[in-house]
Amino acid sequence: MIVILVSGIAATLCQAKLAAIQRDQAQYEAAKANQITKFVTNLFDHSDPDRSMGKVITSENMLALGSERLASLSAQPALQAEMYRVIGDLYKKQNLFQEAEQHLQQALSVYRDLYGSDDIEVAKTKLHLSDLYSFMNQTDLSIEMARDAAEIISDAAGKQNIEYVRAINYAGRGETQLGNYAKSLSILLEADEIMKKWKDPAVDQRITMGSVYNDIATVYNAMENKEQYKLYVYKALKEIIRGQGEYSQNVAAIYNNLSHEYYFAEQYDSAEYYSQKALEIATHVFRGKPNNRALFAHCSLAKIYIETGNLAAALQHADSCYTISAQVFGNTHVATARGLSVIGDVYIAMGDNTSASTYRLKSTQMYEAFFDGPNPMLAWQYWDEAERYFKMGNLDQAIKYKYKCLDMYYKTMPDATGEIAEAKHILAGFLVAADSIEAAIPFLEESYDYYRETAGIEETPTQAVLRNLIEAYENTNRTEEAQLLKPHLTNLSETE
Repeated sequence: MIVILVSGIAATLCQAKLAAIQRDQAQYEAAKANQITKFVTNLFDHSDPDRSMGKVITSENMLALGSERLASLSAQPALQAEMYRVIGDLYKKQNLFQEAEQHLQQALSVYRDLYGSDDIEVAKTKLHLSDLYSFMNQTDLSIEMARDAAEIISDAAGKQNIEYVRAINYAGRGETQLGNYAKSLSILLEADEIMKKWKDPAVDQRITMGSVYNDIATVYNAMENKEQYKLYVYKALKEIIRGQGEYSQNVAAIYNNLSHEYYFAEQYDSAEYYSQKALEIATHVFRGKPNNRALFAHCSLAKIYIETGNLAAALQHADSCYTISAQVFGNTHVATARGLSVIGDVYIAMGDNTSASTYRLKSTQMYEAFFDGPNPMLAWQYWDEAERYFKMGNLDQAIKYKYKCLDMYYKTMPDATGEIAEAKHILAGFLVAADSIEAAIPFLEESYDYYRETAGIEETPTQAVLRNLIEAYENTNRTEEAQLLKPHLTNLSETE
């Protein structure tokens, strides 16, 4: 009886303590919301014509004014940190990334001083920074912030909450940007499992679901699993539209994603449709201001019009892509470098190889300066450079960049064995075209071994490499080795 009584008292005390914590948290949030309301209301008072004296008040003016007034909150550090975070997030939404980083880092510093490094507010601020660094292509920092946030949130509140899902979402996205697709997928599918338990999701949960689904779709696309890609990209679109409506920058991002997929499937009408929709939405949401969603749409449209032969329109969109990139990210950012490379692509299509080489070289130099060391994006840039120079008939440069591409894969993505095998096959083709057949043979052999072991001897990629290898053997008088391989061809007449 005593045991039951003691247990009952303990349970009652525990419930009372939990209720007190929840009450105190609710009171704290209410007080904080009231303080924020007063701070923001005071800012909007400055838009009163009697006080602005005829000066046009823009969102940037308002953010700058708010930033200037943050120092006055030093006696209220919790409110000051919150407002640094709010204004930092608003700067990010305006695509003013440097200002956003400054304010979010300041919020992080104040929260650490106030509560310590393992507090939930520190974790939430790191989530904002992780998202920001993803936009800024500072992938390592994005992953670091996301992992730190996930650990703090898990210890403080468990894993069944939206903040933890966002943290692992950003971590998974970063791994995707580094080409670590299997690792990324594992992280993102953990988020998917948590979200399955959300019943009647609120708006912010739907937006988070859309973000996770879109990132899962991106991974499946990179892994060439088209069925799962389509499943998740449309799940993402459904949740984002439910949460925000069609006219949101997240929907524009998904439309850009779909356009990208249709482009590589050579379905250019569909690709153009989704890029135009993305551009329309981005222009509406940002009210015509330069923004990253619009620049990706312009970039895609330039590539689409290259393929369809509308080169005047392609050049116009490529110029817009470059100009907006420079306005949003700055003149030295990798996104701006990408804009230069697209202009170079248009000039290749126009047959102006001199202009094309100038723009492509500037682009690659900007990539190298931006990353200042090994990075997966350099591997992909070198891949593109090799292809472009081959199109321009410059075999020496094509071979040079394909070697650099392979070297960067070994340094940054050694597990991307399929892409490495494909790169070796392409490099071998360049070497054969340059009459360096002996140099090509080891790459053909390695590529053939990979495809035979992973895809099977009768599959198209394996057969393509096999034919090239047999031809290389025959052209270097290695007829015995060629004869040993010929029985594995599915169509002997092609080499006879």
